[in-house]
Amino acid sequence: MQQDASELDRDRERRIAAITQREAAEKEADETARARTAEHGGRGNFVHGLNREAGNLDIGERMRRGKQGMGREGRDDD
Repeated sequence: MQQDASELDRDRERRIAAITQREAAEKEADETARARTAEHGGRGNFVHGLNREAGNLDIGERMRRGKQGMGREGRDDD
């Protein structure tokens, strides 16, 4: 019984060490992501990527995308 208790204690210590290591890696990844986000004025990589992509569009594509929300005034499409 004592041997089983000692084995359970060692297993518990290994699990705690693994959890601590995983949490440290997650914290480091989170800090890295926050630093990358701060580079873009707090807007984040997603919005920065959208702005960069929009800048790469030609004028024809911008006009096509801009017309999607436009319709005739006074007309209900319901």
